[in-house]
Amino acid sequence: MNKKLMALLVGGLFAAQVGLTHAAENRVVSYLTMWTSYSETELTEKIPASKADTFLLSFGEWAADGKLSFSENALTIPAWDAYYLPTPYVSWTTFKYDHPDRKIMVAFGGQTYEGIWSHLDSPEQREKIAQSLASLLKKPFPVYKKNMTLDEVVGECRQVEWDQTCNLGYYQYAGDIYLDGIDFDFEKAERLTAEENQNLLALTTRLRELVGDKKLLSLTTYHVGADPENCADPSVMEYCSFIEPERSIHHGEVTQLLKESKGLFDFFNVMTYDAGKNFRYQVALENYANAIGDKSKILAGATINQQWGPEARFVDTEENNLARAAWQAKNGYGGIFVWTLGHSTENLPLTAQVEYVGRIADAAASALSSDVKPDDKAEENMVEAIDLAIPDTSKGPILSWVDYQKGGETRLYTTVNDMKSHYVIKLNGQYVYSVDNGKAYYSYKIENGNSVNTIIHQFTPAEFKAGDLLTLHKGSHGNALQTLIISDKVRYNEDDAVVMVSTFADSGKVAVTLKEEFYRKANRYIVRLNGENIIESFKGKAYHSAVDKASNPGEIAISAKVKFKPGDKIEVLRASGKPGVPNYSSSVIHTSYVPDGVK
Repeated sequence: MNKKLMALLVGGLFAAQVGLTHAAENRVVSYLTMWTSYSETELTEKIPASKADTFLLSFGEWAADGKLSFSENALTIPAWDAYYLPTPYVSWTTFKYDHPDRKIMVAFGGQTYEGIWSHLDSPEQREKIAQSLASLLKKPFPVYKKNMTLDEVVGECRQVEWDQTCNLGYYQYAGDIYLDGIDFDFEKAERLTAEENQNLLALTTRLRELVGDKKLLSLTTYHVGADPENCADPSVMEYCSFIEPERSIHHGEVTQLLKESKGLFDFFNVMTYDAGKNFRYQVALENYANAIGDKSKILAGATINQQWGPEARFVDTEENNLARAAWQAKNGYGGIFVWTLGHSTENLPLTAQVEYVGRIADAAASALSSDVKPDDKAEENMVEAIDLAIPDTSKGPILSWVDYQKGGETRLYTTVNDMKSHYVIKLNGQYVYSVDNGKAYYSYKIENGNSVNTIIHQFTPAEFKAGDLLTLHKGSHGNALQTLIISDKVRYNEDDAVVMVSTFADSGKVAVTLKEEFYRKANRYIVRLNGENIIESFKGKAYHSAVDKASNPGEIAISAKVKFKPGDKIEVLRASGKPGVPNYSSSVIHTSYVPDGVK
C-alpha cells in the first residue's frame, strides 16, 4: 500500500476515535503553554511521564470575522524546508504523531484573550467562528521529522544526497495528525453576563452540529462559577466555596450555562485555584455537580505554579495537590486538570514539571483503586494486611522494614541482653546505624516492656528506593546475618485503626475513634486539622487530647477542642517513632472533611 495513503487512513482512524471517553477512569488534563521554548523533540520525549491523557494547547483566539490565531503561530502550517521549521509547530505535531493515544485540544480564551467573547454577539459572527473552529478540527497537520528510518518516510524523499540516497538527517514528511477538540476557557476579569453565556451556548451548539460527537469539547470556568449568587454577600456562608471577607464578583456567573450545556461538553474544568488557602474546593465541585447533574464530567483544577490569594500570592504544597486529586477521585468526580506544563513561575525544568503532574495522576489513580471493595478486586491483586507484631528474638535480633507513604524505617528487634553486643545495619553495603554496649547510635529506642527493645532508624523518601538491600551484621565487618529487600506499597493492619472521625459544633471538638488493639500497641497516631497536629496517641496514651468513652467495646475515642469550619480537612496519620521524635515518616490512613452546616 502507498505509504501516504496508509498515513491518511491511520490519521482518519485516530480522528474517528478521539470522541471515545474513559468513563470508568479519571481524566488527567494539563494545559500546555506554547509560548515556552522547547526543542523539537522535547515534548515527545518528556511529557508522557506526566501521565496526562489530554493536553490543552494554550492559547488561541478568534476575531470578529472568524479568523483564528494562536500563540507563537504554533497552529500555522509552515512551508516545508529541509533545514529549518518553526519549533513550536514541530514540537507539538511530533508529540501527537509519536503518541497518538494522547489527546491534543486547543484552549481558546483565557485571561489574555478575554476579548474573544465580545465577538459572539450576532448569529452571523457565531456562524463564521463555528465554521472556522470546525475547519480547524478537520484540518490535517503534516508532521515533519528528522532522523527517521526510510520506511517511516511518507511519499517521495524530499532531500537527497548527490548519489540520490535519501538524506534522513533533514526534515522528511511522516504523515498527518489531527486535533482532538476545543476547550473554551471562559473567563473575564469582569463578571460574565447572561448574554455572553447564551452566546457561547449558541456557538457550542452550532459547533457540535458541525463536528458531531467525534471531537472533544470542554468548558473551563471560574472556581466560584456555580456558587449561589448570594455568596457575594460576606454574611452568607452556606454552599459558598469562597468565604473571604471580600467576596468574588464571579459567584454563580455560569450556573445557567452549565445546566443548559451539560449535554454539549464532554467534560468541565473547574479552576479550583487562584482563590487562596481557605478556598473550599469540595463545596465548589459539589455546586458544579448540582448544576450539571453528572460528577464524572467534572474535573478539579490544581496548579503547580504560583497562584493568587486574597492575602498574598502563594504556591500550594504538593501534599495539598495530591490530596485534592485523591479526594475528587474518591468522591466520583471525573479527574484533575493542571495549570500548567511549560510555563513555570518556580523555574522548574520541564522534567520536574511532568514528574510532579505524574504524581498528581498517581494520587487520583491510587484513590480509585483503594476505593474498590475487596470483593470487586481480582484475586491476584488482593494484598493481605501485615501485622506489625514483635517477632521472636530468642535466637537473636530480627531486622524488619516498615514502608510509609512518606519515607520508611528499619526496625531492629533485640533483647536487652543482645544489645550489649555490637550489631550494624547497612543499606546497600553502607553503614546506617548500630547498637553497641547497650546503646543505640543514629537511631532511637522504644522499650516494649517485655525485655525486647525496638531500635528504629527513619529514612526520607529520597534516601531509598524499592529494591534496595538492608543487611544486619554482627560487628562492623561481619557477614550479613539477615538481608531484606525494601518493598513499597505494603498494607498494614495498623492502618485500619480508624473507626470514625466526628466533629461536634456545640462543644467545638474533633474526635477520632480508634480500634483499641492498635491504640494500645506501640503505634504512633497523629490527627491533623488542615495540616496542623491537634491530637497524638502512642502505646495507649493520648497527647494534647482527652480520652473519651467510646460507644462500642474494643474502641477508644480521643478528642481535642479546636476551631474548625465546613470544608476543613482532617487527616489521621500512622507515624514512625514516638511522640517528640521530629521529621517522622508517615502514612495518611484516613481523610475526611468537616461537613457543611457545621459552624
